[in-house]
Amino acid sequence: MYYQIGDFKVIPGKEKEFEELVRQLFIDTRGIATDRIQVYLIRSTTDPAHYCIAGTWQSAGQWESIGKSDLRKAFNEKLKHVLQRPRVGEMCEVVVAEP
Repeated sequence: MYYQIGDFKVIPGKEKEFEELVRQLFIDTRGIATDRIQVYLIRSTTDPAHYCIAGTWQSAGQWESIGKSDLRKAFNEKLKHVLQRPRVGEMCEVVVAEP
């Protein structure tokens, strides 16, 4: 299992626009993200302009191919208008776990 982490810093006042963009991406990728087990958009409790996307995937390959898709490229273009800094993100794997 793989875990995708994305870190976003949004321009203050653009939070709702960012949330809607992400919500729409989740909806638009449902049919093609068949290896996605779950995905969350989470927001900092101390900084309402700081968000993370956390997802669980069966394979890293599908996440990477969706990242190269036209759908994702269009999403990334829209993000440029709401982010303070470029997105930071990567696919991770568990190395230590507590049951």
